[in-house]
Amino acid sequence: MSHIQNQKKLTHSYGSGFCGRYLRSFRKFYIVVPDITIWKSRFPNLSWTHIFKTLRVEDDSVARWYLETASQQMWSVRTLDRNISTQYYERHFSVFNNKTSMRRTGDVVKITM
Repeated sequence: MSHIQNQKKLTHSYGSGFCGRYLRSFRKFYIVVPDITIWKSRFPNLSWTHIFKTLRVEDDSVARWYLETASQQMWSVRTLDRNISTQYYERHFSVFNNKTSMRRTGDVVKITM
């Protein structure tokens, strides 16, 4: 069944809100969080808007990290959106990886102010 057929069938059965964009979002959400019990226990304080914002992240594991972090740290939708758009995940882990590699090689880091 094509997306257009699905859209028409769902709209007829349940009303509006089943455009192609939303159907793709529903599918991606299922891929990121395949078990509803995980959703209920891990992300009870997040709204659909939180979820929808994370679905634009291409890497599913990164999207899940944003969901988990937003839930744990009680990020607002605005904070989540800002952190995604400024690539907070990438910056956070690149700093961590740089510190780890510096420790392994024994380099001395001098911080000047």
